[in-house]
Amino acid sequence: IPDGIREVIGKRLNRLSEPCGQTLAVASVIGREFSLPELVLLIDHMSEERLFDALEEAVAARVIDELSQSVDRYEFTHALIRETLSDELTGGRRARLHRRIGEAMEQLYAANLEAHLAQLSHHFFESHQVGAADEAVKYSTRAAQRQMALAAYEEATRRYEMALQALKFKEPDETNQRCDLLVGLGEAQNKAGQHLRARETFQIAASAAKRLGYFESLTDAVLGLEEVNWRPGLSDPNTVSL
Repeated sequence: IPDGIREVIGKRLNRLSEPCGQTLAVASVIGREFSLPELVLLIDHMSEERLFDALEEAVAARVIDELSQSVDRYEFTHALIRETLSDELTGGRRARLHRRIGEAMEQLYAANLEAHLAQLSHHFFESHQVGAADEAVKYSTRAAQRQMALAAYEEATRRYEMALQALKFKEPDETNQRCDLLVGLGEAQNKAGQHLRARETFQIAASAAKRLGYFESLTDAVLGLEEVNWRPGLSDPNTVSL
C-alpha cells in the first residue's frame, strides 16, 4: 500500500475507539467478510453486546458494512482498509490469530465443514509454522479434492501445493502421504493443462514411492505419467515403469 494512502487510512482508523480498533484488527485476519459469532469466539474479553457496539461504531465510520443478505455478517468497505489493519500486526501474532480463527470455524461450522474448506485451508496454512501443520495438510488436501470434483483444477493445484508445503514443515522426509499428495498434484496439474509440470510431479512421486516400496502410489504415478505422455510432443523415454 502506498505510504500516502496508508497514512490517510491510518488517521481514519485512529479516530475509532480502542475496543473498535481491536475488534477490526481481529476481523481483518478473518478476511474481507466476517461474522459476529466468529468474533465472539475469538475475542473472549469482550461481551457480545460490546462487540456489537464496536461493529456499529465501525459501520457508522464507513469502515465496514453490514451485509444485507445475512444477519450478523459484515465486510470491509475497502480491501486496503483490511490490509492496513492486518499489516499492523506482527507476523507471529497474525499467524496465531489464523490458527485461532481456524479452530473457531471448526467449532462454528462443524455440521457443514465442506462449505468452508477453502477458509479452513487458508487459516491453518497461514499458521502451519505455529503448531497447525496437521490441520493445514488435512484441510488443504480436502479443499484440493473438493476443487477437483468441481473441475476447478488450477485452484486444486494450489491447494495440493499448500498441503505439500505444510507437510514438509511437519515431516521433512519422504512419506506415503507425501507420495499421495504428489500424485494428486500431478493429476490436478494435468487437468489444468500444465502437462510438463504434471510429468515432472508424477516422476518425483513415482521415484519416491518406489524407494518407499509404496506400490499403490507408484502405480497411480506411473498411470499418470502414461496419460501425460500420450499427448503429442510429450513422449519421455525415461518414464518410470513398475
